[in-house]
Amino acid sequence: MADVTRQAIDAIGAKLPTDWILEPKTHAKGLPASADALRRVLERPEIAGFIAAYEAADPAAGRWQKIHKRWSRLAFACRFGAITVGAVALLYVAGAIAGSGLTLALTLEYALIIASLVASFMLTVRKPFEKWMQERGKAENARLDMFKLATEAEETPRADELPLLPLQLEYFRRYQLDVQRFYYRQRGTEHANGARKIKVTRLIATGVVALAAVPACLGLLAAWAPSLLPAALVPAADLSRSHEMHIALLVLGIITSALAELVVALSLADLDLRNSIRYLSNADNLDVLREKYLDDARAAAAAGDKDKVADFIELAQVYISSEHREWVLVRDLAQGLNLEHFAQLRLPGKRR
Repeated sequence: MADVTRQAIDAIGAKLPTDWILEPKTHAKGLPASADALRRVLERPEIAGFIAAYEAADPAAGRWQKIHKRWSRLAFACRFGAITVGAVALLYVAGAIAGSGLTLALTLEYALIIASLVASFMLTVRKPFEKWMQERGKAENARLDMFKLATEAEETPRADELPLLPLQLEYFRRYQLDVQRFYYRQRGTEHANGARKIKVTRLIATGVVALAAVPACLGLLAAWAPSLLPAALVPAADLSRSHEMHIALLVLGIITSALAELVVALSLADLDLRNSIRYLSNADNLDVLREKYLDDARAAAAAGDKDKVADFIELAQVYISSEHREWVLVRDLAQGLNLEHFAQLRLPGKRR
């Protein structure tokens, strides 16, 4: 490793990040005098403009995310509640609850249905999911553009200052590549744990349904093939054929099936399965990129080869931006769009 690379790493810091906060002004203040060329780049007004765009979109994305999850969970929970209450009301048919209980159950069921419809209507009208994704895309694109400017900017180092290119590469490595690796790995693991819990809960609900099917099978066997039924199971089969047992099994099957679907619906609202696969895959890709190609990019930076450094950074940016670009219109990616700007857009899967 070249001496200038070691000095650039020491100036930026080699410690792995523990957060993904974007604060280039704070980063600039922490740089040693030898990295003043990079400090001057980070303090440019254009960098501040991208940070302002990020700081406007990031909290907006968080607000729409909370609204989407709140209304989605309310809609799913009320729907499950309505199904459960309606199923329990069937016990009235078997004489297990009084007429007054049935009236109360039906009132509650209708209230839950109305609440579910209201929540679904709010999701349709306000479109919080779309707005969440759009604001998230704007925030992440502002982050990408900030690092693009920070790593492509020109600034002449003064006496006793390190060359700019190695500093730019190490800044990208420390505050974009490593931060995103940490983010995708941590969030991917969290989503994977959520998806795993959902799977276990659904399996339990399915097991309860299967267990409830056992007495039903005994009843069918006794009705259609009594000669095949062991004598020891005849009393159980007779019980399962009773009117009350039919109703109880029906209620149990409806509730457990609704519970399984509720669990899946909540998982979809949190995007657990989708994000666990996508985030962990992205983390793996960024890990491979760092392990196999960072040293080559560092050697290129030490030699002043801007094109090779730009290729490395661009490839990392493509992996990082692949999801967010899908939610942002082209007109928002380049203001005052013309052919020159359009040709410079880094769309997913496109390289120079």
